[in-house]
Amino acid sequence: DYETEGVDFAVNYVWEFENYSSLNLGVMGTYLSQYDYTPYEGADVVEMAGFFGEDQWLGTTAVFPEWKLNFNFQYIMDDWSFAWAPRWFGSTMDMHADEANAVNEAKAIWYHDVQATYNFKDWSFTLGIRNLLDEDPPYVTNYDDMNTINASYDTAGRYFYARTIFRF
Repeated sequence: DYETEGVDFAVNYVWEFENYSSLNLGVMGTYLSQYDYTPYEGADVVEMAGFFGEDQWLGTTAVFPEWKLNFNFQYIMDDWSFAWAPRWFGSTMDMHADEANAVNEAKAIWYHDVQATYNFKDWSFTLGIRNLLDEDPPYVTNYDDMNTINASYDTAGRYFYARTIFRF
C-alpha cells in the first residue's frame, strides 16, 4: 500500500532574438511531501520523504529527497546549440540513522552537465560532459561498499559522450 503526495512543476521561457537565435531557460522540479508505504499487511508505515533507505521496488538503497530540481540554459544559433543543465538533489537523512554511523546524512549536491550540438541536414552531432565539475556523490556510511547510494547519485564521476543521429 502506497501513499505519495507532492508537487511537480516546470517553468520555461524562450527569448527569440533578431538574428534568429534564441535563449531557452527552464526549471523542472519536484517537492515530495509524502512517500509512505506499508511493506505488508499489519506492518508499520514506512515514511520515506526526506530520507534514504531501501527502495521497496528494487530492494536497493535509494534516495527520496523532498526537493529535486533540474535547470536548463540553452542557446541556439543557426545550426548550433549549447546547453548547460545543472541538477540539484536536496539532502536526505538515513531512515535507520544511528550514532554509531559516521555519517547519517546525504548532503545536498549539484551536478553540472554541458553539451554542444550541430545540426546538418538530416544529421545531428552532439558532444557533452556529464558531471562537469567531477562532483563526488554524498558520503554515507550505512549502505553498500561504495559508501554512497549508487542507485541515486552519479558514481561514475565526470564523463564525456558523443552522439550522432541520422533522421530519415
